[in-house]
Amino acid sequence: QLGLAGLVQQELSDVTSLADEADARRFLLEHQGVWLRRSDEVPVAAFRDLKLWKKDVAYPTPLEALPGHRVQVPGHTARIVWGPPAELQWSDGSSWIQDQLQGRWSSSLRPKYALLIRDWKVYWDSKMKASPTSLSRVPIFSRSAVTMFLDRECSGVYDPGPPAKLEWSDGEVWTRLSLEEKEVRRPATQMLP
Repeated sequence: QLGLAGLVQQELSDVTSLADEADARRFLLEHQGVWLRRSDEVPVAAFRDLKLWKKDVAYPTPLEALPGHRVQVPGHTARIVWGPPAELQWSDGSSWIQDQLQGRWSSSLRPKYALLIRDWKVYWDSKMKASPTSLSRVPIFSRSAVTMFLDRECSGVYDPGPPAKLEWSDGEVWTRLSLEEKEVRRPATQMLP
């Protein structure tokens, strides 16, 4: 039998669980798109409408929001890390991060300059003397349309790869070199910035 303090504690616990579950559901709805395995940066799944679509499976698996900022698919749970980038740390030890176009990219037209995308902005190589450029904030799926706002609007199409590519309407193609922001090694045919 619970006293008044015990009943209040139970009520607070129930409210907290419901809030955590609501946060997990909101996370799933706000982070639709392609997800990458952190260990090798390979696309492994996409979330859409509270369903998980895996690359080699013909039908989706339901995603369930759980208390404690967790999500579940049959047989596995994951802890939510809000990011950026958003991350799911799975019970089997694997980790997925949401593809938000983040990372270092190279351009087919300017291969000696590196581009950095972070928080939906393109940071140009310092030698290009350009201000950061905004990208459209859209869920990133295979063949998603992406818009960049320079002196005019540029449109592109995303290919998750690997390697990931952005194919722009003017013919330029960007290739992701790494999800990490640090300098990356390039083949000898390309010059470092």
